[in-house]
Amino acid sequence: GDRHIHLHIVNNNLMENEAVEDAADHLKMWQIENMGPDKSSHSHFPMKVTTTHSTGKMNHNFARFVHVEKLRHTTPLDHVIFLDDDQYVPENFLSSLLTDHRPKGMTTWYGKIFQQDDATEIANYWDPVY
Repeated sequence: GDRHIHLHIVNNNLMENEAVEDAADHLKMWQIENMGPDKSSHSHFPMKVTTTHSTGKMNHNFARFVHVEKLRHTTPLDHVIFLDDDQYVPENFLSSLLTDHRPKGMTTWYGKIFQQDDATEIANYWDPVY
């Protein structure tokens, strides 16, 4: 059957609230323009878009997980996909992930390996081993 995608944008940079809202509005308008005026109601979007802006009270690294945990209490979620704003993905990104995914599993498409620096005993995010 049809898949319904709901894009949740979790913004952790309070200084970018307006830019994030503008980008979400642009995506909504793009969908309307490319689907035609007869399907311009929100319920017919191929992808619903919701933005959430962090209050800054939480470590930004975990905001996405907390957001999904809150959603799980109110919204049925078949799949959850995390994507950072600095990642580039191929056109078939979503279809590939959904095809490869197995129930009760986790499917990833990219990752980095970090090696601990012997002097500092800390891994350097900007110097991955891959």
